[in-house]
Amino acid sequence: MDEPDTDRAEAIPAAEAFGILGNETRTEILRALVERDDEAPLSFSELREAVGTGDSGRFNYHLQQLVGHFVEHDEDGYAFRYHGRRIAHAILAGTFTDRARVAPAPAPGACYACGAEALEGSYENETLTIRCTACEERIVSVPFSPAAVRGRTPAEVFAAFDRWSTAQANLAAGGVCPECTGHMDGRVTTDVADYLDFDVLPRFECRVCRRTATTSFGSVALNHPAVQSFHHRHDAYPRQRPYWTIPQLVSDRHTEVLSEDPWRVRVAFPIEDGPRVEATIDGSVAVVGVTEHVDG
Repeated sequence: MDEPDTDRAEAIPAAEAFGILGNETRTEILRALVERDDEAPLSFSELREAVGTGDSGRFNYHLQQLVGHFVEHDEDGYAFRYHGRRIAHAILAGTFTDRARVAPAPAPGACYACGAEALEGSYENETLTIRCTACEERIVSVPFSPAAVRGRTPAEVFAAFDRWSTAQANLAAGGVCPECTGHMDGRVTTDVADYLDFDVLPRFECRVCRRTATTSFGSVALNHPAVQSFHHRHDAYPRQRPYWTIPQLVSDRHTEVLSEDPWRVRVAFPIEDGPRVEATIDGSVAVVGVTEHVDG
C-alpha cells in the first residue's frame, strides 16, 4: 500500500543524519532508487518490490526515516533529494567500504628529477603513489577513491588519476570546492610535507565544508588563459603528458618567490631553445600578471 507521510525538511545534526543511514534496509532503499533511477519517482509498492522486503509495515518505517533528508515524497512517489543521491552513488561506488590495491606497475612518462623513463605507480591504503625507480624520487602520493581501481588495469588507473587530479586542482583554483561545490579561498602556505619538492604552495579551503586542497603554483599558472594561449601558439602545451612529468606542477623548479609581504610568486614555462612565458601569482593565489619573453 502507498502510505502517506509528512516531509520533514528541517536541518538535523550530522550525527543524527548518519544514524539514519545505519540500517541495511535504508541503504538498500537508496541503492534501489539509484539503480532504478530514470528521473521518474517510484511508488511505495514499486520501491518495496525493488528492495525485496515482504513486511510492508517495517519497510514503511525505514522508508519514512529517509524521507525529508535523503528522499522526498509527493503524489508521484518517492525520489532522491540531492544528498540522498550523493550518498547512494557513494554506496554503489564502495567509497565507504571498498578496499583496493594496485601492485607496483610501470607508469607513463619520464621522471622530472632525473629524466629516466623509470616511473612506477602503486595504490594502497587509499593512496596513489608515483615514484621513480632510478633516482628513488617520490613524486606524488595522493588520497584517491578505491572506486577508481574497480574494473581498471593499472594503466587505466593511472590515466584516471591524472584526469581526476587535474580536474580537482582546476576546481579549487577556480574557487569551487571539489567536495561540496562551496566557495574556496586561496592562500599561500609554507606548511609543506617533507617529501614534496616545494618550499611554499597554494592551499585552498572551503568556507562550507572546510575541505582543503593543496596544489602547485605551476598548476594555477598553467590553467590561466594567457599561459594556455602561449603554449598552444607554440605547440608546446605540457598537459599533453601526465601531470607528474611536468616540473612546474610537481616541484619548485621554474618557481621563484619574489616577495613574502605581500606574497608574489613567479612561475616560468620555458620552451627549449625558444621563448618562455611567466605568470605572477599573489597571496590569494590569483594570477596577477603574465609576461612573454621571446629571447628564451
